[in-house]
Amino acid sequence: MGGLIYTQIDGYVRYGLIPANPLLILKSLPGSFWLEGYKQAFGPVYALAVSPDQQILVSGGTYGTIRGWNLQTNQLLYDPPAIVAHSEWVKSLDISPDGKTMASGSDDKTLKLWDLKQGTRQRTIEGHTEAVNAVTFSPDGRALASGSSDDTIRLWSLSSGARQLTIVADSRGVHDVAFSPDGRVLASAGQDGTIKLWSLALGTRILTLGRDDASRHQGIVNDIAYTPDGQAIASASDDGTVRLWNASNGELLQILLNANQPVKSLAISPDGKTLASGSNHIHLWKLETNPQTLKTGTERTSFLGHASPITALAISSDNQLLFSGSEDKTIKIWRMPNQAQKSSQ
Repeated sequence: MGGLIYTQIDGYVRYGLIPANPLLILKSLPGSFWLEGYKQAFGPVYALAVSPDQQILVSGGTYGTIRGWNLQTNQLLYDPPAIVAHSEWVKSLDISPDGKTMASGSDDKTLKLWDLKQGTRQRTIEGHTEAVNAVTFSPDGRALASGSSDDTIRLWSLSSGARQLTIVADSRGVHDVAFSPDGRVLASAGQDGTIKLWSLALGTRILTLGRDDASRHQGIVNDIAYTPDGQAIASASDDGTVRLWNASNGELLQILLNANQPVKSLAISPDGKTLASGSNHIHLWKLETNPQTLKTGTERTSFLGHASPITALAISSDNQLLFSGSEDKTIKIWRMPNQAQKSSQ
């Protein structure tokens, strides 16, 4: 079975089906394989999201546009093919748990809610005074959290758009936010190299991950994610590391990657068994529960193919496909290792 991929070649956008192992496609791409699409320049991709039913993929980036694909028919979803969603870059996208609503956050300081299938705008939410770097739906789908360069985290009612909570993060800017699986705690990633956990019932800080120099990231924390069991949090940073933390006591469990390149993105599979991180290429880690250290990660493989940093990652709800977006203006789709044919690399 194939998947959808698009790229810009010689000024044209081409899209089509890919065979099961994208690693082989990237080595030798048949010239007749692609279908010519729209003659419109694509910029770097900074946001990706996949619907819970795995029917729709959406991307956002430069020019304030959002594009969508029907992954079953392999057709561009919206008409026109790009939603002019914001006046500046789209920095974050998320899809509600029921698969009906898409949220976008932008450098234009706004959040917007969209009908996912139709691409029509439902609501514009204002309040942040600087770029909105992160948006994420609560697990019950009733609220939306946002993180901004104005150093605040805000919680919004999905039904009314009203602001429910404002938290000053004291992090010199918030780059990502993530709900705990039970929806009671919100984690935030900051420019100060820490991850902070906040009680949504009280609006107060519970814990700081990286509170000492020995464990703290030595650069901006770009992306964070909870494991599905809520026991651990993974973080990716400009300091070239991916770190795994105990979500209960803030202990640094493991440094999974120590590279000389910033790590811009990460994703954890819904089954909790795999962590993906994106720098100049993709690393995949096997996550295991260990009675002594809670969680450990062992590198499984890496995917090569992007020509620039990988700035967005997403994993399908059936744990079979990995989606990657990059500053090289492409989106690629990969088989996860347990589904992939063995690569010659």
